[in-house]
Amino acid sequence: MTLSELKKKLKNIKSLGFVKTHRKGDTGIGKTLEDLLGIKENNISLPDIGEIAELKAYRRSASSMLTLFTLEPQPKGGDRDRRLLDNFGYSKRDNGRSKELHSTLSCKRYNNQGLKLKVEKDKVRIVGKGKRLNIYWDMEDLGKKFEAKLPALVCC
Repeated sequence: MTLSELKKKLKNIKSLGFVKTHRKGDTGIGKTLEDLLGIKENNISLPDIGEIAELKAYRRSASSMLTLFTLEPQPKGGDRDRRLLDNFGYSKRDNGRSKELHSTLSCKRYNNQGLKLKVEKDKVRIVGKGKRLNIYWDMEDLGKKFEAKLPALVCC
């Protein structure tokens, strides 16, 4: 699909007015838009619309953030995930698992789990309050991921 074709399709979708979502939950609006645009749902690390753009959709009332892409931190393997869960995870009695960790990180302050980000010259590190962690994303890897997934971004 070309950019001009995308613009035309988006105008046509807008003219439909209210469209009931094709799926419940947080991903429903994006799935509906993909369906209306004729884009097959995927979870690959390439842009949704050919090599033109990544498509992101959200409800106006949404309080959650958009995920631009996912990238596993370094170092791979070892006890990285276990250290995070043991030191910063929390228990939820109703799911049968002992600990889990869902977290949004900022460079400005520690979050409720005691984690934050620190930007260095060649890395973005996860810093744990009171715990030494060696968990990071390499700037070069982040740059490659941005370039591959987000040559352009269309938010609807």
